[in-house]
Amino acid sequence: MFPSTNKGVEFLSNEELIQVLSSVLEEIDIIVEAGAHRSATYLAVSTIEGVCREIIRLKKLNHKNAPKSWPMDKNGPIDLSQLNLQKLIEILKETHNLPTHLEDKYDLLRQFRNYIHPDNELRNVSKLQRINQSVAQLSLSCLNALLEQYGNLRFVGSHEWVVEYGMAQVPSDNVIRMPQYAGQFKSLLISSEKAQLFHAISFVVDIPRSAIFNFVYNYTSKDDFMAARIEGRGDDFGFHDGKLRAASWNSWHIVAPYTPETAPKPSNRQHTVDIVFSPFSIQVDGIALVLQDKLDWEFDPNKRIGFLSEHGLVSILDLQIQ
Repeated sequence: MFPSTNKGVEFLSNEELIQVLSSVLEEIDIIVEAGAHRSATYLAVSTIEGVCREIIRLKKLNHKNAPKSWPMDKNGPIDLSQLNLQKLIEILKETHNLPTHLEDKYDLLRQFRNYIHPDNELRNVSKLQRINQSVAQLSLSCLNALLEQYGNLRFVGSHEWVVEYGMAQVPSDNVIRMPQYAGQFKSLLISSEKAQLFHAISFVVDIPRSAIFNFVYNYTSKDDFMAARIEGRGDDFGFHDGKLRAASWNSWHIVAPYTPETAPKPSNRQHTVDIVFSPFSIQVDGIALVLQDKLDWEFDPNKRIGFLSEHGLVSILDLQIQ
């Protein structure tokens, strides 16, 4: 059976919700295959509602940045949990967070979804067509477009990040897991914002034996970036610790090792990392990393930052961003 739905829901940053929606998407595939157009429409549009609500939460939208569409009552802004699909769509439209090529279709689907109550369908039968294959396909298109637009985004540490390569899972707001696809050993997660918008960042990195972690800075593209590497290989000294420069994707090398006194011990499975951006400095386990020969990091605040894992399930824990 060829799947009818996109399964990219890991941007939702909620493990339980991801599990629920993954199950729902599998069920939609089954009912589409069975030709159950009405059921497919109801389930797809209810899924759109749940995803829209979560996008508003992740994007931190509220009555201040969506003043025209956010409903108010005598007590002030109405809570997000109380908003119906119509209001959710209006908020995402106002803030330009719906897929532009299908933006006007979501209102139509909302009305078809109301057909789950037969009396609503009877009242509107003269205005709207019945739910048939084309309506079900439209509901799937809108659902898939929404998931595709956000599929590579991750919301963690109260900031937005982009999966540039591989995998990155965000089970909670301050945890990133970077597992591997079969035969694909690298994962790259990059901030949407420039480094100049950050003051400091701290986290605990979990590095399994033989794994490699890089804190990426000066990121321009997959073919052009610099990073500070922390090795999981070796005992007293990492095999290739230091300042890393990429000449192209999957082609990078250490251009300046750390001094022996400051190099992180690869035998430690976890390291506490503290980074300040002005002036730029990196501390690992309370010791500032220093490059040999007094070389400079060449940090550029106009470029982006991120995380690159190699060879192993690297995890970022207790991520704190200022």
